[in-house]
Amino acid sequence: VHLAEHQNKMSLHNLATVFGPTVIRPAVKAGNPSPAEQLAAGTVDVMAQAGILHFFLQRRAKGEPIQGVNQ
Repeated sequence: VHLAEHQNKMSLHNLATVFGPTVIRPAVKAGNPSPAEQLAAGTVDVMAQAGILHFFLQRRAKGEPIQGVNQ
């Protein structure tokens, strides 16, 4: 998809933003957080999920392995 970025505007960053929250779900938190706490945590989670997925998409786009190689 990102190879056609000039036509579809889907850069690696945009793909990570769209798919990050779906592909990388946060752990269920214990307790009974308030709605404000849930919103704040959810915002941080979405940013982290997009960042993590973007890292892996960049590696893949460069032809690098997604997993580390033990030496």
